[in-house]
Amino acid sequence: MVVLSNSWETDPLDYLVRVKFPYERSYRATTSLGSFGSGESHNSVYLKNAAEYRKELRALPRSELMARAEEVAKSEALKAAEKRAAEEAQRWFSQQSADADISHWSRMSAWTLDEAVALSLGKDPRKVNWDKLKSLVGISPFAEKYQAQREIFNRAKLAGQLWDSTIPGVLIAWAGRMRVEFPSVLVDAIKDLGIQISDWKSAFDRQKDIAEKAQAEAIEEKKASIKMMQDHSAYIGKLSSDYKKIIESHKTEIARLERALADKVASENASHFKLATPTKKGLGTKERNSLLTLVIGMAAAWYGYDAAKTRNATAKDISDELQRVGLSLSDDTIRAYLNEARDLLPPPETEQKR
Repeated sequence: MVVLSNSWETDPLDYLVRVKFPYERSYRATTSLGSFGSGESHNSVYLKNAAEYRKELRALPRSELMARAEEVAKSEALKAAEKRAAEEAQRWFSQQSADADISHWSRMSAWTLDEAVALSLGKDPRKVNWDKLKSLVGISPFAEKYQAQREIFNRAKLAGQLWDSTIPGVLIAWAGRMRVEFPSVLVDAIKDLGIQISDWKSAFDRQKDIAEKAQAEAIEEKKASIKMMQDHSAYIGKLSSDYKKIIESHKTEIARLERALADKVASENASHFKLATPTKKGLGTKERNSLLTLVIGMAAAWYGYDAAKTRNATAKDISDELQRVGLSLSDDTIRAYLNEARDLLPPPETEQKR
């Protein structure tokens, strides 16, 4: 049935004809009105009756025509509402199985906003929710009511009056202030459990104070952590610098000790081969013989010097050994001292026996 809103006021005659003969226009498009004989079709009869009804309405006074149109409009609106209500009663969310389980939901420690919207309409959030209803907006009055209720709750969340998860007592207190109704059986069940329906404004202020205090503490903790990290980094940097200085100092000391050790070793090695330094007075015969005895004895004992051999490498060996410890003395000089000192050696054993 096609009924346009308020069309009975703008054109009551056409409105009344369309209500009583809703198919007039479609039949007129397919049927000729030229004649209506005994063999006329259903469509032709339908159009003939509509034309006679239209003629009857034209004869009415304007006031009577308006009154009749208004009465029919009210009747049609009532029929539409009854039809819509009947359709609504058959939908899944209107069934008893979709009603809220009061015992279950009253004992919940917190409700989400979507759960609260469904509960405020007496429905079980597990079965009735926005995802299932949004496609019925514009078709179902309940879906439209759910949408409007949901918008109120979401705006309260944006304003900081509600949260994603809210204690039932606080939420119902807020609903009381905002004239948002909850089923009385649900409210009574919560009260029976000893849950206080606290004043929403006071609860909100307390919640706000707690949140602000927690935020301030978090900021201070963050600052303290940053300061501790900075101090620790500075301490590590100082330790690193001190360690570098200590290492460099140790390296310098080690190098000094190595040089001192090398000088000491060189000095001790040189003392084995260095001849006594002549005094200003010069050596006497006894001292000189003692020194030559020392030289020829060391040459024979350490370097295998043999006075009987005309060729000896002893002078060169001693010269090389002196150069190794940083001293210098020519082969000829050494050989001259050896030749001078060889007479101090005892004679071979064969000569001693004779």
